[in-house]
Amino acid sequence: VTLVAQKAALLLYPQVMLATPVAVGISPHWMDRKGTLSLRTETFLAVVYDICESLKTHGVERILILNGHGGNLAPLQERVPEFRRKLGINLQMNSYWDAYTPDVIRKYMESGKAPGHAAEFETSFAMAAFPERIHWEGVDYEKAKAHLHIKDPASARAEEEFAREAKLASKAKGEAMLTIAVNWVAERLRRMIAKG
Repeated sequence: VTLVAQKAALLLYPQVMLATPVAVGISPHWMDRKGTLSLRTETFLAVVYDICESLKTHGVERILILNGHGGNLAPLQERVPEFRRKLGINLQMNSYWDAYTPDVIRKYMESGKAPGHAAEFETSFAMAAFPERIHWEGVDYEKAKAHLHIKDPASARAEEEFAREAKLASKAKGEAMLTIAVNWVAERLRRMIAKG
């Protein structure tokens, strides 16, 4: 999401600035996976509100909160209207994957899924955005499975599906999906700027 926001902001430079991203979101549903960090919903929402209030204090009157994590989505959708009323500014919220219509997903994702946790979509995106972080050499999911310790059977089955679908990924798919998201976010920002 940070990369999408950066690229969209550059398309509109100097009309748009990019605030520091909130690096940790609401992730209690991923806590079976070692290394997961999570904020309580009220903590996350307080941080987002405080950032928006800080920007308003400095004269920013139009803010697009660009979400990149599914766990944040429902809480943001619920609270952003209240934040908008309290702050009295044009405050909007979207997830970057709002850019993907069903036709786009069918065209680029063999799995038919976007977004999708660490599967075809996110792996393709990563192959385009930061290929140096993608390494298939030595990956043996069957061996790794024994060390994952995912307690929920449905979550464990989903994890296996993610691993299978990740093999469908390609840099070309990621480049297409990244470009679509960047252009969509830039257009969303253009409309916010035009409305004043």
